Amino acid sequence: MHRKSQDPSSDEDLEMLFQFMECFDDPDLPDGAWEMYLKEGIKQYNHLFNTDHEKHQAWLGYMQWKQDK
Repeated sequence: MHRKSQDPSSDEDLEMLFQFMECFDDPDLPDGAWEMYLKEGIKQYNHLFNTDHEKHQAWLGYMQWKQDK
């Protein structure tokens, strides 16, 4: 059963998304494959948590989040 996530742009949800995306972050992949693999993580997160994060915007957010860590 899927749970309806909170506001998909809430800080808590974005933190969960970015932590989920870390599992897909393989720096050994070529750049194009690496980006596609991260976006696959976003797709899976959306499916699992019934959210609707736009893949490219979430990917950009992840890049900023990772840099700010």
